[in-house]
Amino acid sequence: EVAYNIKDLDKDKQALDLRSTKLDSFPTEILNFPKLKVLLFGKVSFNSLPPQIRQLQKLEVLYLNDASLTNLPNTICQLKQLKVLNLSGTKITDLPYEISQLENLIDLDISSTKIQKLPPEIGQLKKLNRLDCYGIPIKAIPSTFWQLSHLETLDLSETLIEQLPPQIGQLEQLRT
Repeated sequence: EVAYNIKDLDKDKQALDLRSTKLDSFPTEILNFPKLKVLLFGKVSFNSLPPQIRQLQKLEVLYLNDASLTNLPNTICQLKQLKVLNLSGTKITDLPYEISQLENLIDLDISSTKIQKLPPEIGQLKKLNRLDCYGIPIKAIPSTFWQLSHLETLDLSETLIEQLPPQIGQLEQLRT
């Protein structure tokens, strides 16, 4: 069952969809609901997440797309159950090096962000199945990238990468 408003949230709800709610700051009351598995934000105008986001240990899906976020606390990487992280359209300029701790991450969308460099630790995301880098100003792929053996979908269109290295062939699961 999904709650569409913070006041409708109770201890049994596992999903909160605030994509149509205007928010100027992160609603810290959300942190009182540790059973949340899905948390969806839309065009919110807060520019950071509280480090206490790590309290949502059951979180599997986090959408922050089109938020005014400028940075991501490294504590987000303590969300061990996280499978889907959508940061598209945010103003984030880099991913924390601790991203490798998101061992269950299967879908990472960083399209249309300000990220200029992918951390080498991204290669440690062994379960990553989809990576969307559309329109980000990266010029190269880290050498560890070829360790993403489960990667099926990769979008590097509209990036500053001029040529893909021959190692792209090592990604045997890659389809698109």
